[in-house]
Amino acid sequence: MGERGVDHLLVVTDQRSGNAPQWLTGWPGTVEAFVVFGPGEPLTMLVEWYNHVPLAKRIAQGVEVRWGEHRGIALAIEELRRRGAKRVGLIGPLALRKSRELEQQFELVVLDADYVRLRLVKSAEEIDWLRTGAALSDAGMRALLEGARVGMTERELANLVERAYVGQGGTTFIHYIGVTSKAISAVSWSAR
Repeated sequence: MGERGVDHLLVVTDQRSGNAPQWLTGWPGTVEAFVVFGPGEPLTMLVEWYNHVPLAKRIAQGVEVRWGEHRGIALAIEELRRRGAKRVGLIGPLALRKSRELEQQFELVVLDADYVRLRLVKSAEEIDWLRTGAALSDAGMRALLEGARVGMTERELANLVERAYVGQGGTTFIHYIGVTSKAISAVSWSAR
């Protein structure tokens, strides 16, 4: 913030795109999350949907969680104005309409590249989380290898994978399961 001369940050997840709110708070930003930060002030996070708020309050660390009321950008702007923000750093994806609303109120500085550079150097805590994620992924692969049977559907295979880690707190962002005929596979391999 100091290097770029910004007095506040707005950190965004929108439609499960953008991971900076999760990095700051632990909340995965299932739909939309706006985190407002200013030095010496507590973090405030606006979360959509109302039914997500109780879980966000349990999961998010070091942040006051509020409902975004389906007008999260307007509430984030109100919070930034209340704090006296002038030059706001933006991290994460923000729809054009929302970005324009923000720019009408503040000088906006996009800090995505700065955030990515910061994330390249991992802390000990981040390394621990990477180990946890790898262990959950390994559990999913192990379940797939051990449980796959001839005739299973792709949905049944995905269920094997997900049941291996969902109960331990893992979340699926995306997975692909592809099937290739052994006959096609053999032909393609011999053609190499």
